[in-house]
Amino acid sequence: MALKLTKRAIDALTSDDPKGRRFYDSQLVGFFVTVYPDGRKVFGARYGGRKGRRRVTLGTYGPLTVDGAREAASRTLAQARLAAIGQAPDPATTRNRRRECPTWGGWTAIYVERVKLEKKSGAQDERYLGLSETSGTPFRAFRHRLSSRLLADLVADDFLRFRDTLKGTPIQANRWVAAVRGCLSAAVKAGFLSANPARDIPKFREGTPRQRVLSAQETTALLAAIDAEEDPHARAGLLLLASTGARLSEALHARWEDISGLDGDRPVWTIPSPKAGKPQAVPLPENAAQVLRRLPRLGPYIVAGRKSLAPRRDLKGPWGRALERAGLGGSGLVVHDLRRSHGLEIYRSSGLLAAQRILRHADARTTERVYAPISAEELREAQERRSRTLKFRAKRAG
Repeated sequence: MALKLTKRAIDALTSDDPKGRRFYDSQLVGFFVTVYPDGRKVFGARYGGRKGRRRVTLGTYGPLTVDGAREAASRTLAQARLAAIGQAPDPATTRNRRRECPTWGGWTAIYVERVKLEKKSGAQDERYLGLSETSGTPFRAFRHRLSSRLLADLVADDFLRFRDTLKGTPIQANRWVAAVRGCLSAAVKAGFLSANPARDIPKFREGTPRQRVLSAQETTALLAAIDAEEDPHARAGLLLLASTGARLSEALHARWEDISGLDGDRPVWTIPSPKAGKPQAVPLPENAAQVLRRLPRLGPYIVAGRKSLAPRRDLKGPWGRALERAGLGGSGLVVHDLRRSHGLEIYRSSGLLAAQRILRHADARTTERVYAPISAEELREAQERRSRTLKFRAKRAG
């Protein structure tokens, strides 16, 4: 049945059909309202031929006015005409996808669980997407604010504005952007989005990487201070860091079973799951091997703690005591400076390739940029060595 759909006309419509009765508009072809016995009245739009006829629900009468429904129907029908010639997506398909589209909160939870299966560790994504206990308050607040929003409704500005609030911590901001990009890129691959709204959000320029290394005098004083540490396992852990350039997490999780050839002259430490994601062999120098040979075995971990069956969480106490004993309490040194200092000395003595392999970097540029800084004086020495090979004519006096 066709009639001009107006407020007065719709208010007067009734139906006793449990499936609802459709009344079509006499002015806009394809625009209709379905009337149900309980009084509900729902607007819709119909398009396509008999074999390919499709319907799209526009909304319920009351919350949606007649004029608003008519405008929505006009847009839907116009899009359907463009879809028929391949210039727009089909309205019904778009509506179905939107109905299936997850919210930001729902999708981030799904994505993080997938990441844990696909990456060596999903901790970074979990943290910056606001799903971890280690997530900062801003990241948890951002996730909560967008939690109920559909992915399809998110725009670049939603992410750009939050990124701008993190400008005081550019490294944190850039890691957050990377996590968000990865999350939304996965949503595109899953078919929930046609484009990644965070794809073109630029990262902040980060400051110069930390380049603090120990001087020869600091190294001598610190090694003596570490050797005076009463806790033998903490002492072994710090000496292991100083002599191999390992990461703190690698030393804390090192197991006795990871060390092979300790009784011989070529011991090797196999790190089963380093940052690179695959097992890597680290030659143990003799001084480190001697320390391990004398170390009591209290459990599976080399750096045993009070709970011998679990790895230590950190070496903050022993490190702080060593700095104080060495007279370096106010020097600003951190444990990772041992790795940087080790890498620099390997670089100076054996070159960039050896330093890269010892530090187990996938990219030599990381080694060169962060762990092998060349001082101005080293450059001066190189200039002087070169200049001595050049023969300058003595300048005549007068």
